[in-house]
Amino acid sequence: MKSPLIFSFKGGALAVGLLLSATTHGAINVSFDGVSVINSPNGYIGGWFGNEVAFETWVGSTREVNVVDEADNRFLRVFSDSPFRSAGFAVDPQSLGAAGTYRLTFDVLNFEGGLEDKGIVSIWAGSGYVIGSTGNALIVDTLINELRPQGDATAAQLGSDFTITGALTNQTIDFNYDGTSAIVFFFGAENLASDPPVFPTIDYDNIRITTSPIPEPSTGALLLGVVALSLAQFKRRKRS
Repeated sequence: MKSPLIFSFKGGALAVGLLLSATTHGAINVSFDGVSVINSPNGYIGGWFGNEVAFETWVGSTREVNVVDEADNRFLRVFSDSPFRSAGFAVDPQSLGAAGTYRLTFDVLNFEGGLEDKGIVSIWAGSGYVIGSTGNALIVDTLINELRPQGDATAAQLGSDFTITGALTNQTIDFNYDGTSAIVFFFGAENLASDPPVFPTIDYDNIRITTSPIPEPSTGALLLGVVALSLAQFKRRKRS
């Protein structure tokens, strides 16, 4: 999304006006203070089925997926003694902005598992769900890291699975958002066969989700170039 620039010269001084919506953006900083993961392997967004998944609430596929407190720090721990376990976090479209490129940022504090075990982070979008007496719903399936539609609802994965094989700091995943859908973020652990069996444990923390589009790289370069050119013109005007 491009930002219109307004330049004006007043009394020998340069005034630069910039619409901030494309160069600054808010974020959901996910805090685990006072939070727990609701054991709900197949909860619903919308529909009449019950087992409702509330927005900005954690749901998981087992009681072994939960928030833990160690060394005065609370974080999400995903343990899998089955083929796959995960936690899901749904974001209301009203918490997000217009269509564009958004960013998920997170840390992996600890990774334990066999040589073939891995963590998987997935991002899904869903629409067409209706809260109330209707069959149109989205299933937040934390057994397979997937958002599954019911009735007239639709769901699609945004990009590919992000695979984790070790600790990470400030990892980012960019995704394209349509501006209207609910978004569900899945943080999982995949347990692949090993002998002797090793059950993976993955600790996720410092999860942050932008709530408006991030600027395109070309936009930042354009802004710097225009400002530099305008300052040069201003200096020439002063000398003259």
